[in-house]
Amino acid sequence: GAIERGHGRLAVGERAALKRRRAESAVVGVARLVDALAERGISMATLARKHSALREFTRWAVQHQLLTKDPLLGFERPRRLERLPRPFAPDERDRLMALPLSPVERAIRGLLYYTGLRVTPVSQLKLGDLSFAAVTVAGQVFPGSIRSVGKGDKPLETAMHPDLKAELHTYVL
Repeated sequence: GAIERGHGRLAVGERAALKRRRAESAVVGVARLVDALAERGISMATLARKHSALREFTRWAVQHQLLTKDPLLGFERPRRLERLPRPFAPDERDRLMALPLSPVERAIRGLLYYTGLRVTPVSQLKLGDLSFAAVTVAGQVFPGSIRSVGKGDKPLETAMHPDLKAELHTYVL
C-alpha cells in the first residue's frame, strides 16, 4: 500500500527518503539501546542475546523492505567474557568430600577434584592408566600417577594426590 502523508500520497523519491530516515533513526535507536543497557550493568550474555534478537529482526525488516539497510551492520556482536573456573572454597570442598557416595562415585569425585581432568578423560580411564609407584615432580614426591588423554588427543600424565590414592585403593582393591 501507499504511505500517506497528510491527505496525499508520497512520491517515489519521498518514499526512498523516508526509508533512509527510518534506517538512520534505527541506527541511532540501536546505539542508544546498547548504551542504555551497558550503563545498567547488563551482563555480556544478556547483551549478546538481545543483539541476536535485534539482528534477526533487522534482517527481516530489510528483507520485507521496511528498512533500506540493516542498522546493525556497523555493530559488533557483544563478546562473552571467558571466565576461569573458580576453585571451591574450603567449606564447599569439605561439604563435597563429606557426601555419602558409593566407592565408584568417590573414585570419580576424587579423580575430577584432585586431578582437574575433564569428565570424558576420566570416563575413559582404564586400570592400566593408574600407577601407584611414587613419582617425583619438581622435587615433590607423589604416591603415583595417572595417564590420560587431554584436549586435542594430547597424552597427559598427572601426579596423584595422596587423598586420591586412598580413594582409588578403596575402589580398585
